[in-house]
Amino acid sequence: MADTEIINIPFSLSTVQATFLSPTIIHIELNRPSSLNAMNKQMFSDIKQLFTYLNTHPLLRVVILTGSGKLFTAGLDLKEAISMFQFDNQVDQARKSIQIYNLIKDWQESLSILLKLRVPVLVGIHSYCIGGGVDLISAADIRYCTEDAKFSIKEIDIGMVADIGTFPRIPTLMSNEGFVREMAFTGRQISAEEAFKFGLVSKVFKNKEELINGLKAVAEEISTKSPVAVYSIKKVMNKTKFGNMEEGLEYVALMNMSMIFTNDVSEAITANLSKGKAKFSKL
Repeated sequence: MADTEIINIPFSLSTVQATFLSPTIIHIELNRPSSLNAMNKQMFSDIKQLFTYLNTHPLLRVVILTGSGKLFTAGLDLKEAISMFQFDNQVDQARKSIQIYNLIKDWQESLSILLKLRVPVLVGIHSYCIGGGVDLISAADIRYCTEDAKFSIKEIDIGMVADIGTFPRIPTLMSNEGFVREMAFTGRQISAEEAFKFGLVSKVFKNKEELINGLKAVAEEISTKSPVAVYSIKKVMNKTKFGNMEEGLEYVALMNMSMIFTNDVSEAITANLSKGKAKFSKL
């Protein structure tokens, strides 16, 4: 493999890092290690901008995506998320809902762009992949993880439904719908073994070093194949697997543009940040 070189990107990136491993393979890392790679507005913007640019890169054949630091991602940056619900008192409910809808659709597109990219995206998960991280990896073509990896659809614990990709993709990817519903209703963490058993990941490695090597090996093999054939395979499989994906994403965006203003969300986020127990009103 050729010596690594930092990609010459014509714009700045503050939350992700991109490195060409060869002229045809790029390794992208979520790069907010001090914040456990928590996903903030800037990260969504950086991912969207970078992948949009890469879609025009003529030599690109494969993308590898991992997380820097201790874990893959802790999910949505809750400290920043609190500000999402702070509106001027003069803004009425309908206008608040429209702003939230636009934000959800923008973030959906930031992650769906992985699925729409013309080349395969291989993601490697080590340690924790929480909430928004599951939204993100569900848009990848191939998912590998380490033995210590743990996954959770955590949004239930902040009083909301996952709305930027987990639904509708995860139920289609995993083999046991009841197990997916259990994950969604409880928010509990599942192990790498469970993730492999039910199809969330297709291979488990001992540690991060072996994970990265495994990703590189597969990426190198894919990069030797016909780019036209690889492109066509991805288009056909996406159409077969996710034919109604846009409808599902639109539905959950419409659901959350109103439901997200429940007091349950602020109660749950506050309890989560303070390590306390939320108290919810009757339905």
